[in-house]
Amino acid sequence: AGRRIRYGGVLALILVGLIFAVVFPLTVASAVDSRTCPLHKGQENLIGTLAEPALSNCQARYRLFSELRDDTEIRQISVFGYDLGKFSGTKLALYQVYQRRMGALAGQLVLLTIAAVILMRLFARDPNHPDSDKKHPIINYSPGTGVALLLIAVGAVITFVPDVIYLIDNFGNRMNTIFKLYYQSWALFSIGAAYAVFAILNGAPTRTSEETRLAPVSVFIARGVYAVGLLYLLWAGVLYPYYAVRSRALDETNLDNELAQVEICREAGVSDCPDVPKISLDAGPTITQAIGTDEWVLINDCFMQLEPRKNDAVLVETPGGGYTPHLGRVSMLTGIPTLLGWDNHERQWRGDTYPDVAGNREGDIFTLYTTEDWNTAQDIIDKYGIDYVMVGNAEFNAYGGQDADGLSKFAQLLDPVCKQGNVALYRVSAE
Repeated sequence: AGRRIRYGGVLALILVGLIFAVVFPLTVASAVDSRTCPLHKGQENLIGTLAEPALSNCQARYRLFSELRDDTEIRQISVFGYDLGKFSGTKLALYQVYQRRMGALAGQLVLLTIAAVILMRLFARDPNHPDSDKKHPIINYSPGTGVALLLIAVGAVITFVPDVIYLIDNFGNRMNTIFKLYYQSWALFSIGAAYAVFAILNGAPTRTSEETRLAPVSVFIARGVYAVGLLYLLWAGVLYPYYAVRSRALDETNLDNELAQVEICREAGVSDCPDVPKISLDAGPTITQAIGTDEWVLINDCFMQLEPRKNDAVLVETPGGGYTPHLGRVSMLTGIPTLLGWDNHERQWRGDTYPDVAGNREGDIFTLYTTEDWNTAQDIIDKYGIDYVMVGNAEFNAYGGQDADGLSKFAQLLDPVCKQGNVALYRVSAE
């Protein structure tokens, strides 16, 4: 197969990829650093107050350098003990980007090599020797092998891409671009790897019908060594589900400590030891810790029975946050749409369109919960077609406590459809 690969083409593709990975970011860094940003280091929190074009200039500089560097800043640079002198301005900016590029170069080189070798194998050259009359097939592998090679090559390329390019989001880094592309590369590598295991252990099928012959002893030995290594890797991979489940089910829920206490109690011969905690896929205990027992009972034992899922009802609860189960909890557990949930995620998903879509929802929700004027509250209810209003722990924390006049108006004017302890849920629309 080696004679069919253009190794000069492999090196050329790797070189093009490395130039793209190093020169392109340096060019962008130089262009970004040349823009004028009126802010200085330590003023990153003021970026959002700027107008264009200063806003874009400062955002670009902050995303690239993770800080707002002073144009007058000077740093003494040394590499492996060699003094490079004092860097300032664009020279310093380019050096910072260069450092990042060099740190990732080894992994990028591996990915580029994989993609380049496969590409040259898929577009193979004629292996015939000039002095030979015997014809050799240019493509001597099966279509299945070609597809597996293509999947691996595509996986390598899309793993390489977010090292150089990413889509800008609210986080200002490449995190979400990596998520979206690495998911795909994982699937592509998995399929290609599964076929590769078959091909190595069994021998990949070819396009040509060759004379059947036994493989040399050295091939069998190599396959045996490969099989042993593969079994070890599979065994190591199987450990992950065990420890991952243990971490989620025991460590993060404190069940491991509870189990240990039960064991200590029994070894001490105590007759009334607590029951062994049950381990299940039910997230109820975890959610209950976040929102409180009263809210869990209200939502699951009352509201879930009262209001079937997947209808056109709309509810209101305290908005905000992200990865915060005590906010948006009623909508999350019932599937009923809330007027505004985790605004952190909504801003991220909707980008520049978020203000147009959300409008003044956050402000209206604040007014709904804090105003003492029922007519004002009713106008907001009618504006959005709200059916239910939740008054619970999140609302107490956000809008002045249980005795706040704005929250008290619901209990004074309405009968709750569900109530548990101090938390209640009110229907504000007609039945």
